[in-house]
Amino acid sequence: MSNIFKECEPLRGESAKAASWQEFFKLADRTEIPPDFMVDRADLPEQERNLF
Repeated sequence: MSNIFKECEPLRGESAKAASWQEFFKLADRTEIPPDFMVDRADLPEQERNLF
């Protein structure tokens, strides 16, 4: 997960890495996510697998 923060920090101009899960959820609550976030994501049907 540290790679994600390294890539995002220069774009945002701030450090957004949370120190704990509690801090992470506080950060998530403060972050505005657009309603159309990931609507164009193509979810593929699950793969059929032979488990045994």
